[in-house]
Amino acid sequence: MVWAWPFDADADLALVACSLAVLLSLLALVLLVVQELSSPQSLPLHFTRRIFAAHLFACLFLELRKAMAWSDFAIWTLALHTLFFGLCERGQPLLTRVLHGPSFGGSHAVLVIYLFTVLTGEAWSLWGWWLHSAPCILHWADGMLNYRALL
Repeated sequence: MVWAWPFDADADLALVACSLAVLLSLLALVLLVVQELSSPQSLPLHFTRRIFAAHLFACLFLELRKAMAWSDFAIWTLALHTLFFGLCERGQPLLTRVLHGPSFGGSHAVLVIYLFTVLTGEAWSLWGWWLHSAPCILHWADGMLNYRALL
């Protein structure tokens, strides 16, 4: 098992700022779960999807710093998830119906492919695990929190 972070000691300011954005968005996700469990009133659709989009955009930005990043299918699906959560925040029915299916299915496909490669012997990292499982988790959270907008 390899515990790898997406930055090292020679990281520049943009990389450190984006890593901080990932950590802050994780904190926002935890606070969102606490608020949802402790309050009977549900948050607006655009608020939860903005938090999801901000987190996925920060993850995408960290991954784009790698060489040949756009040749990886997982980066393309991460960009699709960022588009879905960023553009469908106000509940536009046509845009939601067009982007939700490929984004939801793509999140599951990428997670299954990652699990298969880990089970066949490739070393895994905590960052890689989160990068491949976060879109799937966020889609299920969006489905539970905003299921009426998906109908």
